Formats: sequence, structure tokens, C-alpha cells
Amino acid sequence: MEILLALVGLGVLASFVGGGSGGSSGGGSFGPGASGPPPTQDGTGASEALTGTPFDDVIYGRGGNDTIQGDIGNDYLDGNSGDDEVYGDVGDDTVLGGDGNDTLGGGTGLDFLRGGAGDDVLRGGAGDDTLEGAQNRDFLQGDGGNDVLRGGPGADYLSGNLGNDSLEGGPGDDTLIGIDGDYTSVPTSDGDGADTLEGWAGSDTIVLGNGDEAWGEFATAAAVGASDQRWINWFCITILRSIRRPRWR
Repeated sequence: MEILLALVGLGVLASFVGGGSGGSSGGGSFGPGASGPPPTQDGTGASEALTGTPFDDVIYGRGGNDTIQGDIGNDYLDGNSGDDEVYGDVGDDTVLGGDGNDTLGGGTGLDFLRGGAGDDVLRGGAGDDTLEGAQNRDFLQGDGGNDVLRGGPGADYLSGNLGNDSLEGGPGDDTLIGIDGDYTSVPTSDGDGADTLEGWAGSDTIVLGNGDEAWGEFATAAAVGASDQRWINWFCITILRSIRRPRWR
């Protein structure tokens, strides 16, 4: 596995260690054989627009290219098969795409978003969200809050955005981007967030913000920045010119 680091700004610590864990690879909403809670609204095989209430809703899209919009409350929203758009709102929501090329949004709250079989787009919202891409090529983007983004076996694009985010590409040729992160041991940190980016298997591209850290599975990589040009292998840490002091993992 090769990882190319594009170092953005100062105060970047890049470390590589052996090991690493895989991303999610199950299919369908929660995987084959899994079942969710009983519905408060249930779609059909047609393409429909389904809207939640100010309570805790359970909405299934079933077949068709559905648009599902949650409301206030802790909602469970499942697009199921078809190319669906599924959005949470205020509350701690579970937003599932299922089969098809889906677009998922979290809204405000502590949300869980998961794609399925298809090329999915997942965007968190305000709050500490968990986004899982599952299969195929997925686009995952955090927002405000401390988010966890996990790709799957496809070539995924993960962007942490603001907050202390954790990004894991999983198998596949992934792109992982941490934005304006700060590493607490760097004296010049300004509190914008400390991101963790993990490459895993595949040829990954990792872009670090200020103070982010990254590692890969048995990786050999070139760390390239405005003033940094060093080689890193899986059993050691290279201290870049922009680092004031090292941290060993």
C-alpha cells in the first residue's frame, strides 16, 4: 500500500504503524437478514415523497426513487432499494440508503448514516455523527462536530471538515482529507480540531490539515509539503521540519 501525504499548513505529524482495521462492507440497509423497527410510515414500490412528524418516526421507502425527510425527533429513515434521498432533521437520527445510488443527510443531532450497494453521498450535520459508506464508491463528508467516517471496499472520498474527526478509508483506493485539525502536543495549535486519518489497504491519498495525524497498514509513503521531503515506513516515525516535538505511537 502506498500513501501520498499532501501536508497543508504547519504543525503536521505523520506517523505510520503496522496493522489497521477494515471498513464496512455489508450490503443493504443494515446488511442481509437484518430487520429494523416497525414502521410508522411505509412506502410502496413506487417513487414517493415521505415526510416525518415532530415525533420519533420510522419510515421505510421500499422500492422506487424516494425522497424521505425527517422532522423533530429521533427518526429511523430507510430508503431501501432505489436511488433515494434521505434526510434527517433535529434529533439523533438513523439514516440508511439501502441499495441504489443514494444521497443521505444527517441534520442536527448525533446521527448515524450508512449507504449500501451503490455510489452514495453521505453528509453529516451539526453534531457528532457516524458515516459509513458500505459498498462501491462513496462520498462522505463530516460537518460541525467530532465525526467518524468509514469507507468501504470501493474507492471512497472522505472529508472530515470541522471538529476532531476520525477517517478510515477501508479497502480500496481512497482519498482522505482532514481540514484545519490541530495536534494537542504541537505548541502552536489553535483549537480547530485534531483529526485521525487511517489509510488501510489500497493506494490512498491523504491530505492533512494543521496538526493532523495519519497512519496506514504496512505503508511506505512520501511525505511532501512546502518544506518537507522525507520517506516514512511502517515501523518508524519521521519527524518533519514543521514539527516541534515528536510523538511515538
